[in-house]
Amino acid sequence: MKYKISAVVSFFIVPVLIGTAVFFAVRFARAQAPDQWVPMTLRIQETSNNQNGAIVIERLTFAAVRADGSRASGDSSAVDDKRHFGVRSVLSTSEGTTTVVNDLQRSKTTTFLEPAAVQSKRRPPADATCLHPRVVSGANYVVKGQADAFFGLRTVLIQYDNDDVLTSQWESPDLNCLILKQIDEFRDKNGVVFSRLERVPIGVERGEPDAQLFAIPTDYIEVLPSEMRLATARQKNAAVSDKAKAHHQALDKAYLSNLRNAAKSGRELPKDVLDVLRRSDQ
Repeated sequence: MKYKISAVVSFFIVPVLIGTAVFFAVRFARAQAPDQWVPMTLRIQETSNNQNGAIVIERLTFAAVRADGSRASGDSSAVDDKRHFGVRSVLSTSEGTTTVVNDLQRSKTTTFLEPAAVQSKRRPPADATCLHPRVVSGANYVVKGQADAFFGLRTVLIQYDNDDVLTSQWESPDLNCLILKQIDEFRDKNGVVFSRLERVPIGVERGEPDAQLFAIPTDYIEVLPSEMRLATARQKNAAVSDKAKAHHQALDKAYLSNLRNAAKSGRELPKDVLDVLRRSDQ
């Protein structure tokens, strides 16, 4: 009889205890999920090699994150006494915008984020282990697990393979799964690697980033994406292919569509942005 009672108790009580443990474990995990980004600045050495191993591109770049989720990244190789960057991308969660800034041309291109997108940018990934499943369109991903540390920061190696490109990323659980290192290997139809792009960290600074990385001077001119790229081609005396021109047209179309949707939703667009929109609609 005692055995039967114990069996009955176990049948009903054990699932309840397990369910309670799972409930509190989930609640604890959520409570531990960070509600702010770890502010930091990452300095990166970027090198591109061709099939023979010769260096094609070599430059310094940066990636910076604020506690509110705002982030900036770009080229820091072009340095002189007055203009300290080449091209930057600045995402502001307070303004709800992403701005491509060309400090050499003193120009910018602004797009507006949906409120839901802004909220998602403000909160870091809930899974601080960086081992969460993810969906990458057209690619298979494999979580390799714990990898080498950089500057005392733990990393997890994750690979994405879409046949044409094998991407290896070292994400850091100590920095909200920020990518510290990345290697892209581009392959031809036979699977032979013909180009390799490597981004390696050369310095990590904790704390709020330099405000200059996020600064968008008020005298910078708003331009179409194509205008910025064509100006860059002229500076380099580079020819613009038909394929590039078609790509520029697609960028302009998406940019203008974003501005129109922002205006329709009630966003108050800055005057210089409205001027570009009106000029394009003429």
